[in-house]
Amino acid sequence: MNMVKTMDYFSEELILINQDYPNFESLLKAGSKVFFEKGYVKESFACAVIEREKKYPTGLQTELIPFAIPHTDADHVIKPGILIMKLNNPISVKEMTNLSSSIDAKLIFLIAAHNDGSQVNVLRLIISMCTDFVTVNEILLAKRPYEIYKVIEKFITNHLAED
Repeated sequence: MNMVKTMDYFSEELILINQDYPNFESLLKAGSKVFFEKGYVKESFACAVIEREKKYPTGLQTELIPFAIPHTDADHVIKPGILIMKLNNPISVKEMTNLSSSIDAKLIFLIAAHNDGSQVNVLRLIISMCTDFVTVNEILLAKRPYEIYKVIEKFITNHLAED
């Protein structure tokens, strides 16, 4: 996966910090609305991602940080992107690997992707980022969207240089 294609998923306009939501469904609705208003997804994206999350939860717990990677079918996507939501207070999300368990996610990566095979690579990249101590620490310390964007850019540059 080349850097240009990967970095195309990320944008400062798609990084929200200091976010608070009463529950995960309201977070997904709010994130989907941002995606829709910026022309990344169809209006149907919100319902589709909520329904998919009920059947196939996306919460992941790493040693460093609990996070979620909600996504849905490409039919609802206009152009690919990743909406990053850094939360003030963790939010309960059903765990991907144990459906009867929940995690308290601090970062949400809401993904809009096409069916071109890139979604699997993007998911793999996000999981790699969330298992990298320096990257996670820098994201958690970041105060502005631009700072998070630069952390991700640095990670991708270094990650791709290793491949």
